[in-house]
Amino acid sequence: SATGLFLDAPLPASRETSLADFSTTGFRFLGSNSTQLIRQLKKIMHRCSAPPKKERSALHLCSADKLVTISSLTPVRIVGERINPTGRKKLAQKIRNENWDYVLKIARSQEKAGAQLIDVNVGIPEIDEAAILPELIQYLQQNGSGPLVLDSTHQAALHQAALLYQGRTALNSSTVERDKLEPFLHLARETGSALVVMTMDEKGIPPDARTRHHLARTALQKALDVGLSSNDLLIDCLVLSA
Repeated sequence: SATGLFLDAPLPASRETSLADFSTTGFRFLGSNSTQLIRQLKKIMHRCSAPPKKERSALHLCSADKLVTISSLTPVRIVGERINPTGRKKLAQKIRNENWDYVLKIARSQEKAGAQLIDVNVGIPEIDEAAILPELIQYLQQNGSGPLVLDSTHQAALHQAALLYQGRTALNSSTVERDKLEPFLHLARETGSALVVMTMDEKGIPPDARTRHHLARTALQKALDVGLSSNDLLIDCLVLSA
């Protein structure tokens, strides 16, 4: 499995060095909903020293014409997360109006800024996600967007979108809660997708790293039990700001 973090605000210059050092500790992807931060992450990662030359596993995601590999031998991958209507009234209205050109521009701006993967979320009240998400995914792919991550808590929407996806996607996301994880694992196996798993359970986000590590190991074992491999999981460690 691969581990990573999602960030939501640009870093002060004093923190850039610490993040570059942090990237050598085993984290393989960084996500952000800020185009400015995506550019900043790209610059920081270019300065990072190469990870240890010891390949243990690799997770592959792709669109029809672009492959992204996440492994101990590849640079940290950047996930653009601006296609998410939470707190964005203009984007929410564009999604309701099915203005996919507007959404495509957001995807392309993130790719131009340096994102290798584009997260797609259409979660707003009173829309049919099971119809809207597959439609948007098809539009983005037909117009040249790179590898996509399907972001929804709506399993029917993920199922329909993943079946139509041209390539291999990741489903974002499940927790380690018993009634949520197993259905998502079966969905990932059925659609040939990778799965993002957050290190939280019925008790919420653990306050310590040891418990989060235990939850990650639990998720991995359950994945193996249903026929997936460690190369099918992305672990979101949910590191909180101080």
